[in-house]
Amino acid sequence: MPTFDHLYRCEESVGGCEVITAPGSPASSYAPTLACWSIQTDYNSDCTRRLSQESPTRAVSTSSTLSSPVSDTNTQSSDRTLTQSLPESSILLPDLPSDEWKPVSWPTYVNPLGSHDNPRDYKFSVVPEVGRCGCSVRCSAPTCNNALNNRCCFEGNCSFSGECSNSLQLNPNLVLCARGSSGYLGMTAVEMIPKGEVIGEYCGYLTEFGDLKTRAAVDNGCHMLLDTPTVDGKSIGIDALWCGTMMRFVNHHCDPNCRFLEVRAGQYLTVAAVTLRDVLPEEEITVSYGDQLWFICRCGWWGCQHRHLQHL
Repeated sequence: MPTFDHLYRCEESVGGCEVITAPGSPASSYAPTLACWSIQTDYNSDCTRRLSQESPTRAVSTSSTLSSPVSDTNTQSSDRTLTQSLPESSILLPDLPSDEWKPVSWPTYVNPLGSHDNPRDYKFSVVPEVGRCGCSVRCSAPTCNNALNNRCCFEGNCSFSGECSNSLQLNPNLVLCARGSSGYLGMTAVEMIPKGEVIGEYCGYLTEFGDLKTRAAVDNGCHMLLDTPTVDGKSIGIDALWCGTMMRFVNHHCDPNCRFLEVRAGQYLTVAAVTLRDVLPEEEITVSYGDQLWFICRCGWWGCQHRHLQHL
């Protein structure tokens, strides 16, 4: 299935998170960068270890004394002994909260959606139907005829009536979580999710976003630009800042396990998240948001594309 290479997201400051904005960019291990629209706490994750005479929160005492003779195979020096003493010191280590992902409730500031909030406001060209996909086993992105033509499965065009991994249904093996050390939101897998499965639809409020070639570099909200214009030539974006599905919480990683694809069904056009490889239990769902990010990438991957910005 061809990739969807022109996704654009921009975000205003939410929950006290300072956001770096940049021009729109195309969309492109397991220490993912936390997206800037997630909730954060006041905890400073960059606190450093330091020596101090103050009462430590959690002190680690370092002392060592070697007073027994050191084994020496040289017979000419068998009478030698060595005594070494190291000074004692106390190293202050902060009480770090757990860095594990923990399930959380849906945030109150986001209205949950099952489909786009206003899908009838804009019309897209109709994709001709070619009958059912013809799959003899449960549809998957690498083999389903619908998926290979960027069409999602539904009751009318699928041998399994849309009850397959190429439909837009939310995968039941996903859970919304928060990272203990920061409070950032993300999405993780409860059980293994195979490669090539559609795990959900990126929904929100459809809004006109101007000409793709002349669009503004910065916009309020959280937008994802669609490649396909409307029948009257308008460029449309999906605004998921205040309403959306679980896909709005997917964070960035330079070596992601999923990707966003623009898919069609008749006159309906949307964006789906598809797994690039098998996703392991408790692994975070991640995508790449491209080469020109509007936030600082902290994915920690050895091949990070934005390592030159890590000092910021």
